[in-house]
Amino acid sequence: MYHFVKLNNTWYLKPEKLEDVIEHFKKFCGREFNEGFEDFSNNSEIRTSSIDGSKYRYSKNHSSSVWRSAVEITMDLKGMSWLESATSLEEKTYKDRIDRFIAGKPIFFTDGLPYYPPIEWPVYEEEVWKEKLEFPYEYQYENCRFLQWPGGRHWYIKIGNIDIGDSWGNYKFYDKSYAQEVAKKWCKCGGDWSKYKD
Repeated sequence: MYHFVKLNNTWYLKPEKLEDVIEHFKKFCGREFNEGFEDFSNNSEIRTSSIDGSKYRYSKNHSSSVWRSAVEITMDLKGMSWLESATSLEEKTYKDRIDRFIAGKPIFFTDGLPYYPPIEWPVYEEEVWKEKLEFPYEYQYENCRFLQWPGGRHWYIKIGNIDIGDSWGNYKFYDKSYAQEVAKKWCKCGGDWSKYKD
């Protein structure tokens, strides 16, 4: 069983055992690591240094993922390759979570990389126990984010880490106002288009 708690109108996983920390790391952080790597590999190219002829990977545009941004900052600070930086940062992220949990300090996980480490144990607004490691989402339009790649033409919709598409399966939109309408309808039917009624 997984313990989810609501704090400041946001759902978190409250790990009850070490296995919860590890499983969350693999499932949710792992997804973020993969997205960051794909973002980097799809938006960079291999170049040759004019100084010594060595090969290096050059980023063609800004990051669209939190993980890629964090790795590239580590690269700049420590002078490492992307892979070395990603590995080092992944190990540190894992160790920080494990150490905090083992020390008995409060830690609450989001459905992505960030976690909430309050100083004292907070009072929960709500709590839910679930059989599966699936966050109890509340689909509210106010929580939707509308994203556009730098220099891109399409709009994308996210709520938490969920990509929102229209009832025809489209996930990118030329018009932001249409994307906003899709998001409103999607939230109205709780993310299940088969239940949507005008």
